[in-house]
Amino acid sequence: PISLQEVADEMFLSPTYLSKFVRRKGGKGFVELISGIRLDHAMEDLMYTDNSVARIAMDNGFASVAAFNKVFRDAYDTTPSEYRRLKKTTGSSHDEETAETDAGRASDYLNTHYYPQDNKDSYTVEEQLTIDLDEIPRTDWVKPMNRIMNAGTALQLATSAGQRETLFFKQYAGISYVRFWNINVPELYLDADSIKGNINFSKLDEVLDFLVNNKLRPYIELRPKAERVLGAPDEVLHQRTQKELFEDEQQRRRFYEQLVIHMRKRFGGQEVKKWIFDYRIPADTSTDDGVFSFHPLTTATTQGYFNEFDQIASAMRSILDDIQIGGGSFPVQHYGVKGLQELFEAWKKRQQQPSFISMTSFPYRIVGENGSWNETRRTSMKFLSEDIDAMIQAKTESGMGDIPLYVTECNLTLSDRSPLNDAMIKAAFLADASVQSIGKVDILGIWNARDAYSEAADSASYLFGGCGLLNKIGTPKPSFHVLELINRMYSSSFTAGNILGTVNEAGHLKLMCHNLTGLNVSFYLKKETEIAAGDLEHYLESHSRRKIHI
Repeated sequence: PISLQEVADEMFLSPTYLSKFVRRKGGKGFVELISGIRLDHAMEDLMYTDNSVARIAMDNGFASVAAFNKVFRDAYDTTPSEYRRLKKTTGSSHDEETAETDAGRASDYLNTHYYPQDNKDSYTVEEQLTIDLDEIPRTDWVKPMNRIMNAGTALQLATSAGQRETLFFKQYAGISYVRFWNINVPELYLDADSIKGNINFSKLDEVLDFLVNNKLRPYIELRPKAERVLGAPDEVLHQRTQKELFEDEQQRRRFYEQLVIHMRKRFGGQEVKKWIFDYRIPADTSTDDGVFSFHPLTTATTQGYFNEFDQIASAMRSILDDIQIGGGSFPVQHYGVKGLQELFEAWKKRQQQPSFISMTSFPYRIVGENGSWNETRRTSMKFLSEDIDAMIQAKTESGMGDIPLYVTECNLTLSDRSPLNDAMIKAAFLADASVQSIGKVDILGIWNARDAYSEAADSASYLFGGCGLLNKIGTPKPSFHVLELINRMYSSSFTAGNILGTVNEAGHLKLMCHNLTGLNVSFYLKKETEIAAGDLEHYLESHSRRKIHI
């Protein structure tokens, strides 16, 4: 039920004013408008599901079958049952002549309302695309971008705002996993002193209870993670580092045994087996005192990581033998295929094997000169696909090709103060990334879900260039709507040019089109924090519109 009074209250308007506004802007009354929206969705169910008319009426918000029949008869001059019978008898909801008429109307509308009439052809790229559903290869699609959100620290997830925005992601983006980190901060009472006696898990339980009670699964980052807000890769606005929780190996092993024992008791072994635990390799970059430094991977670093992973995985699997634990969030651009292959070959010889391998991907590369290191930007908008392919190649050549691949973090920028994060170009990047990742990764985490994670003294405005898909008060940015659209698409997918297509068993199509452009040389000559949001269009490589005839 949606009443005029409820909507008016939500918008702080009077019902009379809202009623007049709706009729003036929409050309119809409030009740008629709501009924029309419900009828659109009900029509889709009527044609493409076998649900009963009563079920369709209830699912789409009609008070009764009689109410549904009345609205339907007013619109189509027949009943829903009769309409369905006739269409199934004829075998199609449109004949060829009707389809051509509808296509013509759509084309006329776009040309009239969307493309400027003066000189519109000079910057419009037109292409003809034929989609033959009998010939085009399809993939069963797990929608990896919609499986996970990067929620922030455990403490941030425990706040009312963090939980409200998490449920928003679940409702509109369809997420099933919530990734969070820093379960070892003093505020959660899991410090080094507490693990000498009985461990106090009560604060962590508040976070886990919230997720499980809302049918969400934890993705827990086990290694402490620095809370860092960057203006540029080498410009730290705020940083809070986290110390390691354990004094020795024995303490580490006992903690993780007790953690899994507690989780199994509280939530049940079958539930905990669905969760994901990630132990990443130590970071090879740092910004201590605001100075960027890079620490190339050494044999000692990798051996230390493998030893720790063996201890943790062994401890956790001694309680639940098929618990999902993996790692190590490798920044592919720092290692290269050869470095990753050598690392995986060494890992394959270890006692404990990962349930999955995780990686991160950002448009930067490490460049060394005369003993000093810098992080420079990559100009390819296909960097994510390049990194995924490099990781797959390294896994395959090392004999670990069958292990699932998770992308824990990726974005167009590392900056938390870049207009790219608030603009349509990030939305286009995510649409393109969804195409690039089909059939390659099982999870694709966007860095990150919430602008609240990167708030600081300089972020008073509602949009400040934060990496989040929701701004600081929880309003969706353009990039969030890509996840919302993907959530509404079908699970059998295909790609064609700039289109991500999905199809159901009845042959019903849902297509998402994008027009991702690159950034020009001027963009890469400036610091990201020097670019104003209003000037971003001047840094696009192309301003051409894409007009696709299907």
